Amino acid sequence: MAAVLSQPQAIVGHRSAAHLLGLYDIARGSPTIVVPKGSNTRSGLAQVIESDQFARLATTTVGAFQVTTVPETMLALAADLEGEQLTDLFDAALLAGKLDLKAQFVIFDREVGRRPRGIKHLRQLALSRLPTAPSHGSSYLEAMLERVLKASQRLPAWTREYPFTVNGSEARVDVFIPDWSLVVESDGRNWHMRNQAFESDRARDIELATGGLQVLRFTYDMLLSDSHGCLDQILKVGSVRTAQRFA
Repeated sequence: MAAVLSQPQAIVGHRSAAHLLGLYDIARGSPTIVVPKGSNTRSGLAQVIESDQFARLATTTVGAFQVTTVPETMLALAADLEGEQLTDLFDAALLAGKLDLKAQFVIFDREVGRRPRGIKHLRQLALSRLPTAPSHGSSYLEAMLERVLKASQRLPAWTREYPFTVNGSEARVDVFIPDWSLVVESDGRNWHMRNQAFESDRARDIELATGGLQVLRFTYDMLLSDSHGCLDQILKVGSVRTAQRFA
């Protein structure tokens, strides 16, 4: 509060706003305030960010503080959070009902013609979390997964569409690697569909685990953007399971 009151115009922003808004996994650090561009402000009380959009920033009130809204704060944080950190924060805010996607797109519209750091990744996140975001057919995803597996000569024999009995019902898994007792599944559902299916997916994984099987799940984005990383994870898990079997 002392930092805010020390300036003619100032609001709480960035990590300090995230903390006051109850967003997850955000270290407070020193207070951060936002002031108009050209204020030439220095403060021994807080980190000061000058904004040329100060008059247009979306704000709300938390207690006695005027702070940037959750969508506005997301845009600020996108500039310096790593990809996975931003994704986790974004999803946590959505699931907690703190982030309104429509309000996030209002912020994007304001930034047309400008390219603040991190906005591209943030926009992709928001688009992929819309209820209308596309899903990808199972056959297409299985073909993507098959290309990943065929890229390695180090995998033991594997079978597609392998049948199992799960919770008393016949089911099939995308890929089964018998030598490693390893099941590999691809998931092309959009974010909302994955959340709806979270419980049933985990129940299925647990049932397979009771039979000594381990399950790895890869999303469409993982297979598309980091196919080598997906293959590397499969090989690492296989190596561990082989070592455990002969221990």
